[in-house]
Amino acid sequence: PVPHNPQCSFQSSYRCVLYAPTFRGNVFKSEQHIAILVVNKLIKFEINSLNAKRLKFIVAKNLQSVGSSAFSGATALTAVSANLRQVGQESFKNCWNLQLINLENVKVISKRAFENCYKLQNQRLKAAEIHEKAFKNCFSLSFVKATQLKKCEIDAFLNCNCLVETGLKAEVADATFTKDKSKNFDEMDQFVKDSKSPEDYLVNELKRGAKRVTLKMKTLRNQMLMQQLAQWMK
Repeated sequence: PVPHNPQCSFQSSYRCVLYAPTFRGNVFKSEQHIAILVVNKLIKFEINSLNAKRLKFIVAKNLQSVGSSAFSGATALTAVSANLRQVGQESFKNCWNLQLINLENVKVISKRAFENCYKLQNQRLKAAEIHEKAFKNCFSLSFVKATQLKKCEIDAFLNCNCLVETGLKAEVADATFTKDKSKNFDEMDQFVKDSKSPEDYLVNELKRGAKRVTLKMKTLRNQMLMQQLAQWMK
């Protein structure tokens, strides 16, 4: 097994890849350039305010619970591949670049969990509750499917101007509740599919001495993003 304070498997002045069957947060104290974290045996992540400013990708297929403020302020974080069922308060607050995360099995979206996640993409939820300011300032969030929603705070979608497909009747600021099925989730479906059975062609690229993987998230398709993640899930 990899020790709790391992060296990065690949490092340059730009990024570092950490593969850790077991995990403790102190790895971020010694490795300041971690960009990709692969920790597939982790079920709960409860470290508060993780100091990982360059962390871009998390691959944790068994991760179910993220504690309060765990990734708050991880401004480079772009995608989380995990089987989440619980997200704590402010768990991803101020993750400005977060685009892809599967929240379909999360039953309660906690207070300020995704506040200021400016690039967060459309979500399909089975949540029964969405708490205060959960998606505040998620400017890219234009559509949410939440057909099992029972309770939603008035400021849950503050400044989002999004459409929410739900049977719940509620007055919510900057969100329109409707029963119309006006959107599909092809991109999110592909993201979830690739998370379960990723391709590994980039592993071979790395073995052949590839030194750079260019990520331009404004134009990159979600499938291409998962291909970047795939090399660390094998």
